[in-house]
Amino acid sequence: MKNRGSMRPVKTTLALFVGLAFALMGATTTQARSGHAATRGRSSAQSVRPPAGRSEKVAVQPIEGTNGDVLRSLVSRIVRGRGYRAVTSLPHYDGTAQYPSLARDNNLAAFVTGDVEERGKWSSVTFLVWNGVSGSVIGRWTAAAPTSGLGLAVSKGFWQHLGKAFRKAEPPPSPVMDEAPAMRIDASNADSWRAEPIASRE
Repeated sequence: MKNRGSMRPVKTTLALFVGLAFALMGATTTQARSGHAATRGRSSAQSVRPPAGRSEKVAVQPIEGTNGDVLRSLVSRIVRGRGYRAVTSLPHYDGTAQYPSLARDNNLAAFVTGDVEERGKWSSVTFLVWNGVSGSVIGRWTAAAPTSGLGLAVSKGFWQHLGKAFRKAEPPPSPVMDEAPAMRIDASNADSWRAEPIASRE
């Protein structure tokens, strides 16, 4: 009887130990599954995100005509949604010969212009994308729809038809000034001084 009594604490300890081991294994498995699920969720969310743009500036010019301001705001939102910085502070320019210098002064990769035509209840808008570095047209697209639905047509087709042009656009190279060589003033002579370069360029 003494031997049986002495075995009860051992059996109880073993049972508790086994139970604790299974509980820890279950918790570890649950955490691993939760981690894999979270990772899959993040991967799925990242896979549907649109590719980021290059954070370059694009000037969206004023659009004249009915709903011109609405279309300009819409295009600005589309451009920002693709990672570009939409600039709307520049006024409307009659000529395009100024585009290269404007692009250089404002570090612009592209200009977007729009021309609205109205025909009864229908309207159309033609967009042009101008390259900042050359001032040439690199993209053209026309959207036509009932006047009330023109914005919807633009939102659906603008990037599909002109996204390639934006990816081609590039700003003019910024001028980089050469650094002047470091100078040293010799003040040992009270009557005169001279400047001597301590480094020279070959």
